Amino acid sequence: MTELICINCPVSCALLVTERDGSFDVSGNECKLGICYAEAEKTSPMRHISTSLHIKGGNMPMLSVKTKTPIPKGLVMEAVRLLHTIEAEAPVSIGDVIVADILGTGCDIVATRHVPLL
Repeated sequence: MTELICINCPVSCALLVTERDGSFDVSGNECKLGICYAEAEKTSPMRHISTSLHIKGGNMPMLSVKTKTPIPKGLVMEAVRLLHTIEAEAPVSIGDVIVADILGTGCDIVATRHVPLL
């Protein structure tokens, strides 16, 4: 039995997940989203990343970035380590792809703020 807190809506249901013969019994959910969340979390957990990396030539030293889509939870630390070795170059606009297809996940890393040239 696993205890999870559903993060799909503001209710934050306390879920109890029991695996039986390859399927999952989920209780504690107030809606179907809780069941979907619990099953996904048990079979292939995914996470978003938000971090900062260095930028040169801009009016600030750091650029905030995030994953455009979630990536497998097991790759989060490796992706963050890789991102901290990258230096972007100004100018950058919100939504610009800073790293395409990080770690072969199909997910792009995009800028979350505008950084003009100095």
